[in-house]
This record gives sequence, C-alpha cells and structure tokens, in this order.
Amino acid sequence: MKLDEIKEFHYITHIDNLKSICEKGILSYNRANKLAHISIAMQEVQNRRDNKQVPGGRPLHEYVNLYFCARNPMLYLRRNKHSQICIKLLI
Repeated sequence: MKLDEIKEFHYITHIDNLKSICEKGILSYNRANKLAHISIAMQEVQNRRDNKQVPGGRPLHEYVNLYFCARNPMLYLRRNKHSQICIKLLI
C-alpha cells in the first residue's frame, strides 16, 4: 500500500470512552491504562504485544492502534459487544 492510497484510519473503542477521548485525545495502550476506561482489547493479544518493539522506535504499547479498515478480525471477535463499540473515523 502506498501512502497516497491511505484515505482514512479507524479507532475502535468502547462507547463509554468517548467523553475521555474528547477531553484527552486518543491515547496509547500504556497511557490509557493510567486512566479509568473500559477496554475492549483481548488480553491474550495484549500479552503478546507487551514486549514487542517497533523497529527503530518505541515499545508497541506506546503507539495508538489504528486500522485502515474497521471491519477487521478484532471487530469480528467483539461482534457480541456491537451495541457498546464505537468506531471513530480519522481522516
């Protein structure tokens, strides 16, 4: 994928986190864990990401997880919580 082909990003969160996002912005996993929030993350996936480092960068959990397409495996696995999930479109 080329950079000019990217038209949008999506952020998936629990709907109750929207007030905090409006006040503080979208936060990385590590920064969000310092605040009261409702996580929709799968703990087994987060455990695998705990010790991952972005090549030439910081630990993976210091970045915000954005998606090119909101209809992805993570959203599919959380389909039973569809009424509690919000997808924020970032252009």
